[in-house]
Amino acid sequence: NIKFTSDSLRAYSIAYNDTNKRIYVSYNQFVKDNIIKLKVSSVEYDFDSKTKKDEWTDHFETENLYESANISQGGGGKILIDQKNLYLTVGYAYEKNINNEYYSSANDLKSYTGKIVKINLDDKNINILSSGHRNSQGLVVLNNGSILNTEHGPQGGDEINHIVEGNDYGY
Repeated sequence: NIKFTSDSLRAYSIAYNDTNKRIYVSYNQFVKDNIIKLKVSSVEYDFDSKTKKDEWTDHFETENLYESANISQGGGGKILIDQKNLYLTVGYAYEKNINNEYYSSANDLKSYTGKIVKINLDDKNINILSSGHRNSQGLVVLNNGSILNTEHGPQGGDEINHIVEGNDYGY
């Protein structure tokens, strides 16, 4: 029986897009007992008048998270906006044995856990950029377009990865 604390229900990252004047926030949403989702929502905000200009809009959400709902730092949730795309690190990857077969959600392209996703802010299209991530916390797009991320490993083993679209980073 999985239990989690209020520490598991948190906001992770915030970014402002000057082009569309929207604030984007990644956070955990409580679904029901022992079930959460990592979400990204935004609101248009006018800093001059200090008022929001519309209601919150959802842009992304993971599937329901059961096995990892009690992990407070496993969510990733780092947001980065580059031109017309929002990049998001998604943690909460889990491993288990299913019918005597090893399963890792980080390597399953039907799951958003353990991924870096790219959300096109114009057409709202969501693509998995890379998979096999354990706990990505940092993300940067360099001037040449290269993407780097930092990832925490178990008992050390932290990584800096050069992200190549379609690559699996092994979990």
